[in-house]
Amino acid sequence: MSSLLFRAWSAAKRGDFAQAGQLYRSAGKLDAAVEMFLRAGELRAAAAAEVEMGKVFDAAKHLCEAGDRIEAADLLRDNRRYLQAAQLYVELGHLSQAVAMALEADKPLLAAQYLESKEKFYEAGKLLAAHEEHVGKAMLYFERALLGFPDT
Repeated sequence: MSSLLFRAWSAAKRGDFAQAGQLYRSAGKLDAAVEMFLRAGELRAAAAAEVEMGKVFDAAKHLCEAGDRIEAADLLRDNRRYLQAAQLYVELGHLSQAVAMALEADKPLLAAQYLESKEKFYEAGKLLAAHEEHVGKAMLYFERALLGFPDT
């Protein structure tokens, strides 16, 4: 057993889970590091190790639990998990980011639904009008937008 691993084991044995996590991470034992960080309540450190392991969803979950929902959404976005990022952005009230993520995921109807939820009918129609297969739905949104204008 290497000196670093022995030190990590010793730290865990005495209940210093944060230190054990750092040592396991330095030794490249990321699974053990995550376990120790979680036992220490160090959710952000656990998420960082999970990102190194490619466990983006687990990392995002732990960031959310740590109260870093924007960072979690950005992490999902940066790792091309657009639909999951969109959902988090919606929950955070970041409509423009949610719409952008739905479009990145090639889900224009979902993007339009996000806009519709905020009664942005014209914007939803304009978005769908750019997609030939959704022109009919775009027209319905335009009609709803016109109905919202006051009579003159």
